[in-house]
Amino acid sequence: NGYSMSATNTNAKRYMKLFVYLPVALHPDMKSALLISYGVGMTAKALTDTAGLESIDMVDISRDVFQMNEIIYSDPGTLPTADPRVNVHIEDGRYFLETTKKRFDLITGEPPPPKMAGVVSLYTREYFALVRDRLREGGIATYWLPSHAVSPSDAKSIIRAFCDVFDDCSLWGGAGLDWILLGTRGAQGPGSGDRFARQWRDPAVRSEIVGLGIETPEQMGALFRADAGRLREIAGERPPLTDDRPKRLSDQPFDVQSDFRTYLPWMDPTTTRNAFEQSDWIARVWPSELSNPSLSYFPVQEQIHHVLIVGPQQLDAALPTIHALLTGSSLATLPLWMLASNASRQTAAKSARDRGQ
Repeated sequence: NGYSMSATNTNAKRYMKLFVYLPVALHPDMKSALLISYGVGMTAKALTDTAGLESIDMVDISRDVFQMNEIIYSDPGTLPTADPRVNVHIEDGRYFLETTKKRFDLITGEPPPPKMAGVVSLYTREYFALVRDRLREGGIATYWLPSHAVSPSDAKSIIRAFCDVFDDCSLWGGAGLDWILLGTRGAQGPGSGDRFARQWRDPAVRSEIVGLGIETPEQMGALFRADAGRLREIAGERPPLTDDRPKRLSDQPFDVQSDFRTYLPWMDPTTTRNAFEQSDWIARVWPSELSNPSLSYFPVQEQIHHVLIVGPQQLDAALPTIHALLTGSSLATLPLWMLASNASRQTAAKSARDRGQ
């Protein structure tokens, strides 16, 4: 309860729900999931909206966090913890992993930023090893990397710790500087494009995933940043964050100018497109029929980065790009963001209009 960090805005919803949408697309038949750190239930709702899941465990150290979600999900049938598949645990996430006998197809988590008091132990190599050990064969782990809350050297230590445990570690864009680390326990592939695309056919998921700017299954590929080989190059000689070396996370705050410039090449659409095209891991797990179509969505990442990190441009500067997107592509969510709106605001406006306002 020591840090106010969660939200229900579009940026927050996008990366928090991608912790689920991305691995569900990749996994052939996900049945069980574990969520560590609940927040305001964005990831939890993505889990309960996933029809194929049969068992969902949710762990948070704060009873208050769970109880306050009754305010957020006041409509009947929407509260994630009321779903009959959900088991709630008021417990420390790491202790839960150490003591549970369960194994999961998906383990995901978004604790407070790693420099908050006591949180570093949820970002160490030993912790990630616990996560991997509790996955079923073929299972997937997704984890929050808040690059805006750490220096590049700190991010490299976390990446090194994660990649020391997950041989097939990869980095994905979430929203702006909120990124996603993904690793598996021997996941194979590729699956079929039809199975990959099933979330876009599910009415409960489609409206959410499209409203968060992932309008087609192919567009998911443009979130890719780097595979294991590239991440080890990025980490370089930086040692991993470990239980007995917590001060490998520095006391240095994020520097908006210099640190952001360091991160820009990691996000560059041309670089990430080439990395996607050349990745052996992508070739192994990504449906072959979606690979080339995914490449066409990398160029628009520059506009997505801008609107999610900086905000919409002035309208006169943005209109030519908006026009090009609306006339030359099928994308509708990105132009809406560039017009300083989003799906939630549109829903609110429609509701007001229907009431005669």
